[in-house]
Order: sequence, then C-alpha cells, then structure tokens
Amino acid sequence: MKVVGLFLVMSLGAANAFWFFRNSETTATADGRPVDDTCEAYGEAGSCEFFDCFEQRLPCGRDFYMQRFGNHYCNRFESNMESFTEAGQEFLVNSRQCVTRRLLEYYRRDYVNCHDLEHDAIDMIGPCYTENGFCEIIGDNAEQFLNVFDISDLFDAGAGKLWRELLGLARHCGGQALTQFMSAAASQLSPLRALFGDKK
Repeated sequence: MKVVGLFLVMSLGAANAFWFFRNSETTATADGRPVDDTCEAYGEAGSCEFFDCFEQRLPCGRDFYMQRFGNHYCNRFESNMESFTEAGQEFLVNSRQCVTRRLLEYYRRDYVNCHDLEHDAIDMIGPCYTENGFCEIIGDNAEQFLNVFDISDLFDAGAGKLWRELLGLARHCGGQALTQFMSAAASQLSPLRALFGDKK
C-alpha cells in the first residue's frame, strides 16, 4: 500500500505542475456581455446551469474550472443523487448552492484570471462542505462520493486539487467518518493495487 500511496502522490504532483505552468496566465473577459438575470438566478438557486452561463460570459475554456470541474461534477452529483442517503442529498443541494452563490461575485466581474478562479473555486469547497454538515454525512455516503469523484479523474491535469480537498475534509472529520472514507477509497484503488502490488 505504501508503494501505491507514493505513486498517487507523485501522480497528483506531476499533474498539477503541468496544469500550473500551462494555464497560469489565461484571462477571460466579458467583452461587453452583460450580467444575465437568469444566470444570477441559477447561481442563487445552486443550479448546474450556472456553470454553463458563467462560462458563456467569461469563457476560460474547457480546461478550466467552470467546464472541467464545476459543470462536470455538478452533473455527476445530480445523476448520482438518488444513491446518497436522504441527509446526503440535502447536503449536496445546500453545499452546491453555497458554492454557486459565492461564485456570483466572480460572475459579475468584467474579467477573471482563469487559474486564480479555479483555485478560489476549489477553496470554496471546504467551507461550504463543513458549514453544511459534511462530517455528519460522509460516513454513510463515502462510497457514493468516490463514485462521483472517479479514480480515473486522478490522472487529469489539475484534478489532484479536488482529491486533496476531499481527503483533507475527511481528515478534518476524523474518527469513524475518516475510517469509512479511507476504506471506500481503498476499494477504488484496487485496480492500482493489482498493477503495482500491495507492498507494505
């Protein structure tokens, strides 16, 4: 397991380094496109449609947060919603609304640095998750989260930030929640164990 863990850490670091040096200077501008009332309403409501209309006004491209992570994971959570417990579903709705409402500040700007926007957006996940009871629901929903944050995403450039955020939240919760989360993560990593061996 130590070999697999080291491999994952190195993979996360390499992916993030590539992403940083490639994308750190990209800026999106509104170019006269006005703030849209409907898009603001999507942001207030926590709708997945907010990520698309944000991108339409301030287009960073599909390699950045709005399309690559925000819209992508929002729709994956929506598709998998029924697999979560009732408390888990309530958490997903409230935490998503928390994130999109915080992103409205950026949507109303005339330009954004796409790299900084992605970091700021991912930094919003922690507070929005903890404020809405992540530690209370993660134990019973660990496998469901890891089905959404698929292990294959680990190797996408920049995706390591999301994994580190999720693992950091699980560590923050501690106790049984952390145990259940790590157990679910271990089952997700089983293909890598078969490939590299589970050496201790």
